[in-house]
Amino acid sequence: MIRSVWKTSVLVRCTALLNGRIIVPRQLSLVLISNLHTLLKTTAPSLKLLRTELLSLSKAGQLKEALEVVHNVQQLNYPMHSNVICQLLNFAIHWRNEDVFTTALGLITDSNITCDEQVYTTIIKGLLTFNGFNEAMKVYGEMTDKGLVPRQDLLYNLLEDCLKRKDTVNSCLFFDILLTRSLLPPTPLINEFIALCLEEGLHEYVMKLLEFFSVLTLPLDEELVHQLKWYFDKCTSRAPASDKHWNTALTTVSDKGVCLNCDAQLPPIILSKKQIDMLCAFIMKEIKQASVSSRTAAWGRQVATSQIHTLSKLIASKGPFHYIIDGLNVAYGGDNRFRFNKILKLCEKLNKNKDARILVIGGYQLIRHLIGGTVNGGQKMTKQKATQHYAGLGIHLFIKHNRALDDLYLINATLMSGGSTLLVSNDQFRDHLHHIASCDPAMIRILKQWLLSSQVKMLSDKKSPFTLLYPPSYATTVHLDSSEDCYHIPTTNHHWLCVKRVIHYD
Repeated sequence: MIRSVWKTSVLVRCTALLNGRIIVPRQLSLVLISNLHTLLKTTAPSLKLLRTELLSLSKAGQLKEALEVVHNVQQLNYPMHSNVICQLLNFAIHWRNEDVFTTALGLITDSNITCDEQVYTTIIKGLLTFNGFNEAMKVYGEMTDKGLVPRQDLLYNLLEDCLKRKDTVNSCLFFDILLTRSLLPPTPLINEFIALCLEEGLHEYVMKLLEFFSVLTLPLDEELVHQLKWYFDKCTSRAPASDKHWNTALTTVSDKGVCLNCDAQLPPIILSKKQIDMLCAFIMKEIKQASVSSRTAAWGRQVATSQIHTLSKLIASKGPFHYIIDGLNVAYGGDNRFRFNKILKLCEKLNKNKDARILVIGGYQLIRHLIGGTVNGGQKMTKQKATQHYAGLGIHLFIKHNRALDDLYLINATLMSGGSTLLVSNDQFRDHLHHIASCDPAMIRILKQWLLSSQVKMLSDKKSPFTLLYPPSYATTVHLDSSEDCYHIPTTNHHWLCVKRVIHYD
């Protein structure tokens, strides 16, 4: 009985140590590992016990002893799982032990382990670590031939290794793969790739990169913009005097979208009716899918359908609206305390000319705040009376059930109301953008462009409670005018890089 309790205690403590649930000094962790060795010598080891010892030895850097445990697993005819070999390979990479890594590779063949995406990724990373680039490329080819999709971090590692080796062909190959999958490499890798393009005269790849940035609808990192400026300046210094040269300047753009360096007019964001319809259908589908609650899927879809129908009727009868306000975002803004008065002040600012139609969308916090008050000579406020009272002031209220779907209802309502309707909110919509990016990269580009052209943001301070930042009249994205050889690239600090090809005069 005492032996069994001690055995269980050692196993539990070693497992907790490996999983990070307990943190002990290194000396004590070695004592635990020693106890585990004693346990294995005096009892018939189970597969779970052997795996625990394998992890403990690998984590402590005792990789040769870990290999002995693997051989014990084989001798006892226990199944050798791919994740066990992956753990051993990863620790061999971590401790820079090439001999153990090579031996572990042999175990994959000996044990007839079927290589999945995780095994291939670990092998390729290890081969790159131990300067086995050619072997890594062979394994990568075998992986893709099986139809396995390489992970993003693996592609970054392969591109990084190719750039270090000045391998132009494979650098361009992996760069193309990343751009095709709408994956943006880290800025240091992009900078190295631009430098390689300059050395090898691969101007078409720099243009591919700029075209990719123009689709992203985001300003570029300042370091990256300086690297692009350096590239075009170097192209000019290396070009013959008779050629056209690149004129580059870090500049700003006027409120009307005119570049202050070359006087070019930046174009507005224009989405086609087809794109708007696609976006509207996609958002409605997302609402219905996200509305499936813990009760029943049917109940969730029924509520969502009912809410969308009610919202559509409201917009059809009282719209189109000039502004749709994110009620909770405004009411909680600033000090994170709910104040309905903030919404009223914002509406007052938006309705200076007394002709603006405004729709406020929020959760039941809005109604809970209003119910219990009085209106019209002391009558008790109810949900219906509150809605009628504010409708008389030109402020329409729409209360939806699920607070988690605030963002989707706001976007949906603004789209249904029409092209000139503006969405007033400081929300960044990060969660939804991340989700949509993972399931539909094409739709995320349309949504980002739409937000740039339709969202009004607010700045508040003591002097001015609401300073409204309306969407610019031009698109704050990379602009490529190939006919004029003129490019405008926005930076994160609100500056622009203007690149224009001009005739060189001596």
